[in-house]
Amino acid sequence: MRLITLVVFIFIQATPALGQNTLIWKKDKVLSFSNFKCQINESFDTSYFKLKSHVSFNQERTRKISGWFRKNSNQRFISIIYTDSSLIVAKDTLRAIQLLDLASFQFDLAEYYSRLMRKNGFESPQFLVDPDQTSSYGLQLNDEYENDVLDIYNVSDYGKKNEIVRIEHDKLRVKIKELELYCFECKSPH
Repeated sequence: MRLITLVVFIFIQATPALGQNTLIWKKDKVLSFSNFKCQINESFDTSYFKLKSHVSFNQERTRKISGWFRKNSNQRFISIIYTDSSLIVAKDTLRAIQLLDLASFQFDLAEYYSRLMRKNGFESPQFLVDPDQTSSYGLQLNDEYENDVLDIYNVSDYGKKNEIVRIEHDKLRVKIKELELYCFECKSPH
């Protein structure tokens, strides 16, 4: 067993909390260390490496079904980072940058899956009305998202192989661009 002297903790909470500051995914937004605002309340054992990370895409719903039919259906699915719950800790700047790149990839991956949800909603209007269908498809995409996150962690050795993260991130950006009609700010295609 190898000893890893870096301690890294990235925590991006996927469930909303009252009073949380949020960062909504935007095309031109680049994550920075200032987006990770969680305070460290415990000491870390420097003899192991720990990475806990989760970004997800949320489905926004209203209580009244009439509120569900919005002019811009793209805004029903959103990718958010809760910045007050997000944290990066690393022993050196190089490792911190690697983890920031990994977090950026994960945030973009969440947006990619949000766009798939938006696209499915446009192509199948019943999908937007039927909560069971929406939930089922959402769970399927969430599983795919989680598998993709695990894959990038594994192939990049948790971001240490930064070139792999960058190559995969470039591929992901192309996929996001292909779904540009389904961005959060865009009006749904009509």
